[in-house]
Parts: sequence; C-alpha cells; structure tokens
Amino acid sequence: MIASRSAATVRLLASSSRVNRHEFKSFSIRHLSSSPTDVVTQKHSIKMSEKSKNPGLAAAAEALIEAASLEADSVTQKQLLANLDSLKTSFDSNLNKVVQKMDSSNENFDAKINTLDQRLVEIKSEIRMLKKLMEEESKQKTLERARALTELRSFVYYDNGDKNSSDLAKSALEWFSIGYGYRLPKDAKMKYINDYYTEECEQSKKEFRDSFTTQIKVLIKHEPRLKKNDDDTWTIFDS
Repeated sequence: MIASRSAATVRLLASSSRVNRHEFKSFSIRHLSSSPTDVVTQKHSIKMSEKSKNPGLAAAAEALIEAASLEADSVTQKQLLANLDSLKTSFDSNLNKVVQKMDSSNENFDAKINTLDQRLVEIKSEIRMLKKLMEEESKQKTLERARALTELRSFVYYDNGDKNSSDLAKSALEWFSIGYGYRLPKDAKMKYINDYYTEECEQSKKEFRDSFTTQIKVLIKHEPRLKKNDDDTWTIFDS
C-alpha cells in the first residue's frame, strides 16, 4: 500500500504542468535514494524550501515524504510486533518451566506426605501390637500370682461332698491363662440340700456362683464374667 502511494506521488509530480522537470528529477533522485528515516528527518526543511520555489512541487514532496513516513512507521511496527512475539515466546517458555517445576515439587511433596501417612499407620499398628503384648504379659503375671494365692477368699462348697474352692479357682485361672473360660460344676452349691427342694437348691447354687465370682475377682483384680449355657450350666471368663 505504501509503495502504491509513492508511485502515485511520482505520477503526480510528472503530470503537473507547474513543476519544473529538472527540479522534479533532482528531487526524485535525491529523496527516493534516501532511507525512510532520513526522509522523515528532512521533512520540515524540504517543506520550507520547496514551498518557496514551486507550490506544486512542494505538495508532491509532502505526499512523498508522508509515504516515506508511513513506511518508516510500518517498519517500526513490524519490529515492535516481532519483539513482542519474541517476548511472548520467551515468557511462555519460562512460564512452562516454572509450572513444570511446581508440578514436580507438588508431586514430590505429595509422595512425601503419602510416605509419612503410611509410616504413621505402621507406627500406630506397632503401638497397638506392643500395647496388646504388654497387656497380655501383665495378664499372665497377674494370673500366675493369683494361682499362688488361691487360698485367699476360698470357701467350702458341696458337690458330691464338701470341697474347697481353692482347687476350683486354680483350674479356672489356668483356663484363663490360655484364653478360655471355665465351666463351673453343674450341681455345685454352698451346702448339701436334697434335690427335692428345688427352690432351695437353686438358691444355694446361686450363692456358690456369687462366692466363687467374688474369690476370682479378688485374685485377678477385676470383675470376671459369668455366662449361662444352654444346658443350664455356667461358664466363668476372665473378662
């Protein structure tokens, strides 16, 4: 577009009846050979000198200089756009590097967090196991000590004859030590009562269970658990 404007300006100079041919030739050679920047720099001085010589030549000169000025502006714009494109490319490249680095850092951080969480789970599991082992060790020591003290709070009960609860307690404690309960004798009661007296027999059996439970509680330092079985017998558990 700028080139067409320059050509039009030249045609204007050639066709003007008021323009001296020698002046036109001299002007064209001198200014068309100049760079756009030089032409723009000399714009003011050319205007003044050419106006005083010939109004037609001055008008044509102004048009030619304007075209050169537009060409210079176009070159500058192209350079600016090229610089902007280069800057954008550099910025995008650096931004991508920063994003990749941040993503890598986040992945490393997430991996460390996952590792830490897994380690915490393992530590909690180890603590539970250690606690269980300590509780079991404490339980075994208590039962071992209790087996040596079964005479404590012992009593006499009746089960096909009078018996001492000390031996019964020792058997119960041995079953406790391997994780099982101990089934109490079905007909054990506090004293002999003829089975004909059903109500009295049941009451005496209950008194036996209560007395034995109390003895075991004293020995193991906590309340044992009694469970009634389907055959109307009773089993005592450590807990």
